[in-house]
Amino acid sequence: MRVALLGLPQSGKKTLFTLLTGRAVPAARKAHEELEGAAPVADPRVDRLAAMYRPRRITHAENQFVLCPDVGEGERRAWYDAARGCDLLCLVVRAFADERVYHPLGGVDAERDLDLLMTELVIADLERVMNRILRIEKEKTRGPSPARDLEERALRKVWEALDAGRCCDAARLDDGERRALQGMGLATLRPALAVLNISEQAGAGPAGGPGPAAPGAERFLISARLEREVREIDDPDERRAFLAAAG
Repeated sequence: MRVALLGLPQSGKKTLFTLLTGRAVPAARKAHEELEGAAPVADPRVDRLAAMYRPRRITHAENQFVLCPDVGEGERRAWYDAARGCDLLCLVVRAFADERVYHPLGGVDAERDLDLLMTELVIADLERVMNRILRIEKEKTRGPSPARDLEERALRKVWEALDAGRCCDAARLDDGERRALQGMGLATLRPALAVLNISEQAGAGPAGGPGPAAPGAERFLISARLEREVREIDDPDERRAFLAAAG
């Protein structure tokens, strides 16, 4: 599975990427560049089979994480192109206050930021759908095409949902219509997970399901800064003591 990490500048997505993949983000990375890293999927069944049969090589399944460019940086929408190639969208938003870390919108408001990310995704999808509909109109001069008619029907259903500010998934496409749009790579047809990057004092874990700003997106709370500090402690006893003190 390919997972896109999307967010505004200073949301914590770089720290989260490093935590998930073990790969540091180069300081010289350009603003429009994406970065990829892999994270093995722990599976006790694989470990049990390996202990039984002792193969020469053990290969665990991996998730590929894509650190997308910052949302809102320039007009190229490089972040959108990176997200379109993924199976899951992970929307990282900052939910902690820290005067030492600036916020690009002037202040911390997780709901506003989530709404902004979803709006940007919807607008980008809408532009892509509109351009494809215009091309189909020109292609009609070549003669009838059942496949093209199916694609146009699906596109117009999706366009209505996007134009109303909703995700493509709200169009309730049937299986044939979904297949007709596979080549479009529409971002809001993908499942989404909202990750709220909280302070060290708040509790991490599931956050009670979808919220109004990102309909359909499950929520998860994590303190990326705290997780990073824990990872940097090599001694198990010191790590347990640190976690106990952190609550």
